[in-house]
Amino acid sequence: MGVNIKSSLNRWLIGFLIVSITLFGSLSFVIDKNTIDALINYYVIFISGIIGFALFINNIKEFSFKKIRKIPLILSLLAVFWITLGSFLGIRFGIESVKGLINYTCLLALGFIILNIKFDDKDKKFIINCTLISFLICVLFGFFQYFSGINLIQYSNDVYPGILGRINSTFYIATILDKYFILIEILLIYLLIKNPKNNFYGLLFILSGVGLTLTFSRSGEIVFILMAFIFFCLALFSKQLKNILVIILTILIMYLIPGASYSFQSGLDFVYDKLNFPEVLQFDITFINDFYEILHDKINSLNKPVENPSNQEGGIQVPTQPTTPTPPVSQEPIENQSLIYREKYQKVGLQLIRDYPVFGIGAGNYSYLYNNQSFKDYVSDSSVLLGVDPVMYPHNAYIQTAAEISYVGLVLVCLTIFSYLFYCDYKKDKLKLFTVFLYIVALLFAGYTETVFNSKQYIFIFIILISFMCAKVDKKDNVEGVVENEE
Repeated sequence: MGVNIKSSLNRWLIGFLIVSITLFGSLSFVIDKNTIDALINYYVIFISGIIGFALFINNIKEFSFKKIRKIPLILSLLAVFWITLGSFLGIRFGIESVKGLINYTCLLALGFIILNIKFDDKDKKFIINCTLISFLICVLFGFFQYFSGINLIQYSNDVYPGILGRINSTFYIATILDKYFILIEILLIYLLIKNPKNNFYGLLFILSGVGLTLTFSRSGEIVFILMAFIFFCLALFSKQLKNILVIILTILIMYLIPGASYSFQSGLDFVYDKLNFPEVLQFDITFINDFYEILHDKINSLNKPVENPSNQEGGIQVPTQPTTPTPPVSQEPIENQSLIYREKYQKVGLQLIRDYPVFGIGAGNYSYLYNNQSFKDYVSDSSVLLGVDPVMYPHNAYIQTAAEISYVGLVLVCLTIFSYLFYCDYKKDKLKLFTVFLYIVALLFAGYTETVFNSKQYIFIFIILISFMCAKVDKKDNVEGVVENEE
């Protein structure tokens, strides 16, 4: 009886943690968004700390020195030790340093605790269902936001003609929401390969693609399509026709969303530029907008009032309604000025790394520099600040994290997460190991355009999912397990 209570408490605590972190931002639809945005990071740390401690106490017997998984423990302690040193030896020790130190400590502690808990099949099913239900609610909030206009981000509307705006749903910004959707996509790939007949999983996969498209995030779209291609290869190898159709239908729907082809094209242009693709191999996928333009003109012509015969000289003048101008359709590769500025911001971050190579400026202190715009006081070469006023975040996890906690701290944090792979139960479930590997790949790609280690909603959901996938397996489980036998 006691074991059942312990197991039940484990799954309810982790389930609640996933749901609450994912959906806390839904309060922004009824409360001032700026207020919720200011609270959400504090909430994630608070609830993760409370539930992490409760899980530790509930599973205290699993944390004897003989039972614990020692490599992640050693790496976690080294990472926290190094980050603590950097907090005191960086540019200053203030509230930002305290928050940064707490962030990394809670993150690594939560991952280590979940990694050492035993889960049976009932636990697995419950936690996965909590993850998927919270995702479904999140994506539905996104659809509501897109069509209602509530809190909708509209500054990119001119860049992608035809869109209503960019959704962030229950997350802080659109470019973190898209990376959350990729985490869900990877989980659904695992579930669909195991259960190709499950229509609900197939529907959720389609919704993840549509929801991600409505963020109009180029990096997210690139990674989503990459993961979909891997899924396609797995489904083809396994002869799962239904999954192949789900993938094709998802990509088609994503492409047909008005304005999405511009976003896809922008992502392609980014890839072309980074890989130095020859022009002869580059192609334009925005041709669908020619059809939308023709359709738009026909609708306008049907709504145009018929000229009244009496509207002649001496007759009654009937005013005609002007037609809505059609947005210009660009035939050239889309140029995004934000990329140019990001390179300038990244030069500032690289200069900070050169100036503080051993311990960094201190965890969280990039926020201090940004809020006070005091970069000039802490860089040895002020020329990197020319043409960037104000200086923004580098939009690159590797640069910002290395600037804050040094390359040593960054490597220790990454090695801690990578070490989870060694404990994944790959002998019984090789696909699970591959799924964990895909999570790490998604994190690496996400870090190229966003400071993911500082995006608490994203990184805490990531650490929960990856540690859960690698956690201890209750020996009382059936060999195949509940998830594998679902139809």
